[in-house]
Amino acid sequence: MQRATDALLIDNVAPPFAVLRRIRELVSELEGERREIEPIEHHLAAASSTGVRAAAEAWRGLVDGVETFDFDMWMLARKLVADTFSRIVVYPSGFDPESNDGSIDLILIAKRDSKRILRVDRRTGEWRSTEELNHFDKQNSDPPRPGR
Repeated sequence: MQRATDALLIDNVAPPFAVLRRIRELVSELEGERREIEPIEHHLAAASSTGVRAAAEAWRGLVDGVETFDFDMWMLARKLVADTFSRIVVYPSGFDPESNDGSIDLILIAKRDSKRILRVDRRTGEWRSTEELNHFDKQNSDPPRPGR
């Protein structure tokens, strides 16, 4: 559409009326299609966030049971991990083992293709940082390796 408009603007001659009418029709159709798509996109976004909220509530409910070593809660936590993540990569000495900063790095690869790095203090278990990973492509699904 943009190329056709640009081509018409290059000429100093007025474009044929039929071409202008067809452009207006196409623009009108495009706007109509966008109006039809918008509620579907909102519905899709709401549906996907509902699943995320439900999973977050399930995780919160498990914390006490897992910390007290309740076997049923422990097994449910294992199932949630399997249902949520396609892969978990653990770097016990962090990404850069030579730095010896006392952290454990984890890469969590969700089944919905989001990737997150967690950095945890090795001795206390305290959360140090979290980072969304968007910089390694889908073709190469391998996470980064230490020292790279």
